[in-house]
Amino acid sequence: MTNPTQVVQQWYSNFLNWDSATHDYDTHIGITPVAPLLKDKDVLNLGCFYPNIELALAAKAKSWHAIDFTPEVIDRCRAFTQLIGIVKFEVMDMRYLELPANAFNVVLDLSSGDHLAFDDYMLALDEISRVLQPSGLFITTYANADVIGGEIEKWGPWGPWGYERRICPVNLQAILEQKGFSLMLKDDSSSRAGMVCIKR
Repeated sequence: MTNPTQVVQQWYSNFLNWDSATHDYDTHIGITPVAPLLKDKDVLNLGCFYPNIELALAAKAKSWHAIDFTPEVIDRCRAFTQLIGIVKFEVMDMRYLELPANAFNVVLDLSSGDHLAFDDYMLALDEISRVLQPSGLFITTYANADVIGGEIEKWGPWGPWGYERRICPVNLQAILEQKGFSLMLKDDSSSRAGMVCIKR
């Protein structure tokens, strides 16, 4: 059986995919500006293949830690030398965060969790909860199965980026609530839906 983790790592480590991979991550989750939620906070970004978010927002935070489990991606991000000293880039797996408990005010998952199989995503959520301070924010965007729908026939279960797990907003909200988060804000009107949750 094909392992999603291996497929994703192979896709992201192949520099031939980098030029074709573009994303319009902006500084909003739905209609909610992200910047005020990050100001003077200790932030962890899970997955930094597109360092747009670091370039746009890292200087507003108190500290910024960006991880990815693919060494080539971290090397690519470190090449953005204007971020060195502002952002700490590190090779790390979101399922097994080598970081202390209660270390961050905010954790960002901008569709990085979409590339994990469901059981692995549950592990990642446990780790996110562990490293977040009480009342810390978990800000996530994800592949919205309610909107994407027909693309499953186009791409099959794997998606165009190695592997992409899709989930309905109502299902994700229920999972996050089971994991100890309360929903603050959401926007599920597009294929990349977003939620802002607080750790209870």
